[in-house]
Amino acid sequence: MIPPQRPHKQAPPASAPRKQYPAMRQLNLFDAALHEQVQRLSALVATLEGANGDLERTNQGLTHQVESLQRTVQRLEVERHTWRIQAQAWRQIAETGALAQRQAPRTATPATLEPLLKRLLRLAHPDKWSQGQPASALAHELAIAINDVRTHLEGQP
Repeated sequence: MIPPQRPHKQAPPASAPRKQYPAMRQLNLFDAALHEQVQRLSALVATLEGANGDLERTNQGLTHQVESLQRTVQRLEVERHTWRIQAQAWRQIAETGALAQRQAPRTATPATLEPLLKRLLRLAHPDKWSQGQPASALAHELAIAINDVRTHLEGQP
């Protein structure tokens, strides 16, 4: 025997309100709160990404400044070393001049001045100075003057 057929239930029209069970209402509330939380977190992520980009640009700028300062410090250390060497050379020249005044007889002869002038010439010779230093021109002039005196004294009887 064939069982009787049950009539099909028709779905309510789409415009008809659905019956809401308490659990469904609670889920809808949680869903709305969750969506709000996701939107707030998305906004925070966007803000943090912007701040991170700013920090990276600032870091790059600071890194560039640090590298520039390190190069400046190295250049200044070289200059300081150069000035120390120049000061030491000028002290030696001054000491040699003072020694010459103490040791030179009152009546200087070419024979007594010759070793002193050679010593001064060796001390002030421009080859001892590195090229391009401010005092190299002065050292050159000093060497020429000392050499002129020596040449003049060699020509005297």
